[in-house]
Amino acid sequence: MCEMASRLPFLSIFAAVLLGLPCAHARADIGFAQAAAIARASNPNRPLVNLRVEGTGEDRRYQATCVNQQLTVLFGMDIDAETGAIDGIENDPVLPDEEPELRAVLERLALCQVDFGQAVELASVSAGRAALTIARCDLSSELFMLTYDVRYDDGLRLEVDAISGQVVPHTEDATASNALPIAAYGAAVDEATAIATAYGGAQWRLFECETAETPDGIATGFMFLDPLFGQVLQVDMLGKTTQVFEFPPTGTLFENVQAIRARLPQIVVTAPQFLARIDSSFPGCLVSAIDLQVQDNNGVVRTRWSASILTSLNQQLEFSIDATVPAQLALGVATVPQAHRLGDLDRDGQVGSSDLAELIATLESRYPPNDLDQDGWVTSQDLAILLGNWG
Repeated sequence: MCEMASRLPFLSIFAAVLLGLPCAHARADIGFAQAAAIARASNPNRPLVNLRVEGTGEDRRYQATCVNQQLTVLFGMDIDAETGAIDGIENDPVLPDEEPELRAVLERLALCQVDFGQAVELASVSAGRAALTIARCDLSSELFMLTYDVRYDDGLRLEVDAISGQVVPHTEDATASNALPIAAYGAAVDEATAIATAYGGAQWRLFECETAETPDGIATGFMFLDPLFGQVLQVDMLGKTTQVFEFPPTGTLFENVQAIRARLPQIVVTAPQFLARIDSSFPGCLVSAIDLQVQDNNGVVRTRWSASILTSLNQQLEFSIDATVPAQLALGVATVPQAHRLGDLDRDGQVGSSDLAELIATLESRYPPNDLDQDGWVTSQDLAILLGNWG
């Protein structure tokens, strides 16, 4: 960051004031492994699920989060990065949308072979970067996998399998290893829908589905909503193994669900119909995700089904159609997945003053578009990511 400030003189004072950037000398740092040990020692029988770095220089600290076995309370603490001293402790309730993932983590915790410190080292060796440039590390479980989600302060994101130690890039694009043919994808949708119907009736509406590669094959995860009450039903499948969990949505998920519920009378395309349209447009393709999206652009509401696909020519595409027009009549739009630099908030191809002004306007708030490290808040850490990608 000091080098960047020297290249951008007009930002140096601004960055130093807002971030407390240390340019004079480097301080000792206990590292993720020691921070994890301190957090566990202070929280016996409470699994550690998150370690992140906050602040810089003398204010640099690790924030650790543990959870109780009953999945009711999160125990957070601040740990001084130089001395290992515990600076503060706070307790927060587990929110409904946090419970499914935390439950899955606890269910698979006995299988864990890799610790936080090991995950950080494995990721850093793979990335060719110093471990001290990591911003956070989360132990998470999704679609039957137990992984460490490792995020660097410049936005790079890697996943470390907590069982095998394998390091893979985090990707949301369709690949040959994480996607399914249309027929298999459709069969999985039908099976998940039958599970949802058996669980609570035929009212459940599928609005999101994704796949993920696991050591035991490709897992599929589905999200259904109850149009009347707004509840969400999560169905995960891997072979003959299934998981079902119902919960009330909060935050961004709540906003998405509410937008879809409001547009349901106009939606005429179902997930199977969308898959059939994909198949007719891209024969032989693979699909890794589909989702129903409602977007309001300056008062113009667009409701679309969107998919991440890999064509038979091995090309990654995003394909979407209007969900309010019969599937075979709707205009299809295919685009190459765009890899925008983190911090390019206005999507103009560069990170500049307009992006900086937009982020500053939302500092210390919950504003997902500007939450670059995806920790739930727009903070100085997001500002650091933006400045690190300037230009």
